[in-house]
This record gives sequence, C-alpha cells and structure tokens, in this order.
Amino acid sequence: MLLLTTAVVLLLPAASSSTILFGMTCEKTPELYSEWTECLLPGGNLLDLIKSFYNDVKGLGCLLPPKKMMRIGGTYLRNNSHYLDHPLYKRIPSQRCGSCPRRLRCCKRSRSFIAQAYDSELCSGFDSACAIEPLTPEELEELSGKYPNATVSPDGCDVTSYVQAELEILKKGAAFEYVEPLLCQVVGTKLPAVNCVRREDQCLCCCSGFRPNAEGKCVADATDTQFGCQ
Repeated sequence: MLLLTTAVVLLLPAASSSTILFGMTCEKTPELYSEWTECLLPGGNLLDLIKSFYNDVKGLGCLLPPKKMMRIGGTYLRNNSHYLDHPLYKRIPSQRCGSCPRRLRCCKRSRSFIAQAYDSELCSGFDSACAIEPLTPEELEELSGKYPNATVSPDGCDVTSYVQAELEILKKGAAFEYVEPLLCQVVGTKLPAVNCVRREDQCLCCCSGFRPNAEGKCVADATDTQFGCQ
C-alpha cells in the first residue's frame, strides 16, 4: 500500500499527459536490456529498499529519478514510517525465503526515467516457505476495523480476504492505473502479498503466485490469479 503511494509521490509530478509511464520496453530489442540487479526483497523498510535498488541500477546504466524527486520521496518515507506496523505489510517477508526475492533489469531504450520499463524474474534457491507468527487478536481486531467487509482470518494465517479488500481500495484511487504497471514489472504482482497456511503454531508463507506444499516448499499456484498481471 505504501509502495504505491511512494511511487506516486516520486513519479507522477514529472509525468506529462503524453507519457506512457514505464511503457518503453525491450521486448523487440532484448540487447538493450541492462544486466540484472542483485536479488531484492519486496518487504522491509522501503527507504532502504529504494536506496539499494537505485544504487544497483545506477551502476547498470539505468536512468534514475531527478534528485529533487528522490529527496521528496525520501522525506515522505521518513515522515510516514507507520506502514511498517500495518499487520498486512508485516506479513511481507524481509528474509530470503518464500519465493519472494526477485532480480530486475531496465530497458535502456528510454531517455526518460518515467518512460523506462523494467523486467523482473524470480531468484532461484529461495523456495523454502517463510515461517511467520500468526496474527495476534489485536492485529485481527485492527484488520477488522480497517476492512469491515473482509472475512476474518480463521487461523491467523490466511490474510487473503484482507489483501483483496486493500486492493479494491487502491483500485478506486486515480493513481493506481498509472502505478500498476511498475508494480507488475518490479514485483510481478499488482500488490505484494503472501499465501499462508497454518502448521502447528506458525504460518508458512509464500509470495503471490506460490503456495506452501506439504514439505514446506513454495510451489507455483495456478489458481492464485487475484493479483496477477496477465
């Protein structure tokens, strides 16, 4: 949710009505893709994540936002760090597990940062499900207040209904149609989320598009299409 807002703050002020945001791809000119970044995670402190991402892509010849935009975005994140305490955001793993880490590359055809498209792919070797503590009664109460029409999690692990409700809220915002392409390109989904199952006293979780199997490994889930980008 904050990732979307941050992208709006950083990017939309510089966009013109004739610009197709993040639309200049290298599908027909793959030789113009940059090298891949290191594997990145969708969770954790967004300010640290964004800094790490920009440091990586700068060395690969990708375009960066103007310094003024980056300062505005950094100040916004420092002053609005409450997202770190949101029960849903805390479910997004900040460890290398759950088929969550992805690496990125940019298309170097563009001369404008806001038109530059990205491509991402899943990093291999991180398919063990993440072990996360179940939602507490206090967190369940907080989520019920934020999303009154969502189904209450039956086991403290399944947060699907809450994430669906959050996505519906975001879709009503005018900026979502512009930022959605970036989310799809960078994290491979319309909204970072996890699929979790209860195993004894813990939740085993995988990122969107994957689900834990009986052995605790994340396997592709063809039925998980709610947040897909196709």
